[in-house]
Amino acid sequence: MENHKKIDSKKISEIYRECSQTAKFFYDMGQDPDITYLEFQYNDIRNRYRNTRYSEEGYVKKMLCARELWKTFSLSRFGVKWEAFKSPIEVLGFNALSFLWSPKFIAVNEKDPTGKYEIDLSARDVYGNSILLVDLQGKWHEEQIEQDEEKKKYFEEQGIMFVQVTGSEMVNQHYEWIVRFSELLKESLAVVNLSFLCSHPNHTKNKTCFKRKP
Repeated sequence: MENHKKIDSKKISEIYRECSQTAKFFYDMGQDPDITYLEFQYNDIRNRYRNTRYSEEGYVKKMLCARELWKTFSLSRFGVKWEAFKSPIEVLGFNALSFLWSPKFIAVNEKDPTGKYEIDLSARDVYGNSILLVDLQGKWHEEQIEQDEEKKKYFEEQGIMFVQVTGSEMVNQHYEWIVRFSELLKESLAVVNLSFLCSHPNHTKNKTCFKRKP
C-alpha cells in the first residue's frame, strides 16, 4: 500500500506524547474505570514475575497510554482490543504494520512458529505462516542485551524473518520503520513465494506450521 507515504514521524511522536499526558491525567484523577482492571493485571504480573521493573503506577500509566493510542489510531475497526497490547510501543508497531499488511493477519503477543518465544507482532499469511516477526524493545531491554542477541540468533538459524526495533525508534522514526517493514516483508515474500494479504480479505487463518525457506 502507498498510504504510509502520508505518515509524518514528527506527528507520531507528538501523538505519543499527548497520549502519555492524557494517561497521566486519567491516572491522577483516579476515576477511569480501567484503572481497577489494570491494577488487578499488575498484581497478577507481579505474582507471576517477581522481578517486574514497573511500579503499579508506572504499569497503569503505560497501559492507559496504550489504550489512548489504540483509540487515536481507531484500531478497534480491525477487531483488535487494546488489552491485547502490553505497551504503547506495541500499539505504534501495529499501526506501522497495518499500512503494509492486512491487520486481520497481524498477531499480537502470540508464540512464534516454533513455540519458543512470545513475539510482540507477527505478520502472517492466510495459512498461518509467519512472514515477519517484530520484537519491540522498551527501555528495560538495555539490561538484557545478551538475551536479545540470543533470540535474534535463534530466528536467524530457523530461517524466520525477524527484526528488533527499539521503542525510541518506533516513536521518533515511525515513517522510516514503515519503509523498513515494507522492505523486510517484500524480501520474505520473495523468498517463500507468497503474495500480499490484501488480495485475500475473506480467508481464514489456519493453524499450520511455518513454511520453511528453501
